[in-house]
Amino acid sequence: MRTGEPVRFERELVATGRYLALTAFRIEPASRRQVAVLFQDITERKRAELALQQLNETLEARIVEAVAERNVLADVVNGTNAFIHVVDCNYRWMAINGSALREFERLFGVRPQVGDNMLDLLDNCPQSKAGLEQRWTRALSGEEFAESVSFSDSKDPASHFELRYSTLRNAEGQVIGAYLFAYDVSERLREQQRLTQAEEALRQSQKMEAVGQLTGGIAHDFNNLLTGITGSLELLKTRMSQGRFTEIDRYIDAAQDASKRAASLTHRLLAFSRRQTLDPKPVDINRLVIGVEELIRRTVGPHITLEVVTSVGLWSTFIDAPQLENALLNLCINARDAMPRGGRITIETANRWIDERGSQSRDLTPGQYLSLCVSDTGTGM
Repeated sequence: MRTGEPVRFERELVATGRYLALTAFRIEPASRRQVAVLFQDITERKRAELALQQLNETLEARIVEAVAERNVLADVVNGTNAFIHVVDCNYRWMAINGSALREFERLFGVRPQVGDNMLDLLDNCPQSKAGLEQRWTRALSGEEFAESVSFSDSKDPASHFELRYSTLRNAEGQVIGAYLFAYDVSERLREQQRLTQAEEALRQSQKMEAVGQLTGGIAHDFNNLLTGITGSLELLKTRMSQGRFTEIDRYIDAAQDASKRAASLTHRLLAFSRRQTLDPKPVDINRLVIGVEELIRRTVGPHITLEVVTSVGLWSTFIDAPQLENALLNLCINARDAMPRGGRITIETANRWIDERGSQSRDLTPGQYLSLCVSDTGTGM
């Protein structure tokens, strides 16, 4: 107060919870030695200031949190193996992640940037441009879809992609663009191809193993058939040299019958051994089982009793017959190996209805099924 400058400060009245502003100034002239003090209730203003401060702190915390979330999302988008493109209705990039940028440059030889027109960058690749424009146009028209495509050139092996297009809309539901998630599935397809080739090789190996197991029995059968043919021809020659022509037809028929059975045996062996892809067709399973019955008997040997029980009125089924014959033969060979001291193998066919409850335990769809059952009296595994 000695300097003549007014003094102003604020205080909180703790007892009442209110705020006061105090202003003190000297009354001139100084010789009067008088001071005026003004008190002003500023409670509402202080409360408003505190509320504003708390709001600012809350907003700052939310901004920090939102920025952190956005950074995490950006890191995930840029770090993913998926190729992500976002374009507006004029085919201009609104966003593109790092993986997509590098892959686009690898495929088309040009490095895109946000704001570039995708179609303009593909002027030197008219075929690719037409396909991309068609797919993006569908997405920009509101269609959401997925498909698989392949890109190839003379330098690198073909690249295969799974594409998922979606429409981008604003808060009012208006279409403002479209986005694409693409995944390179080339290695997965190559692995599937290798697996398919390995499975085919395994099936062929199993066929040849079955043929090898059949060799002993078939050789015996074939020798018997040849004996029948040569025996009939020798008897025929003897009768003719003796001038006895009354039974010539019987010996000729016997030789022809043996040769036909030999041809049938050879045909069945070729069916087992030839390399072929799966070719499912309607098949009479009863006829198939009866057709391979003799081969199975020769393969399992005389110490195994083979019983075939076919069902009357059996439905036809859609299957690859040679593959089923091979599987049936392998099952019987395994059954034989499980009974070194002999036993019984039973092959049964039947129609089956599988209801909802039965389908769950068998992992099948409810409906009509045909059952081909191979059982044996072995000890099991």
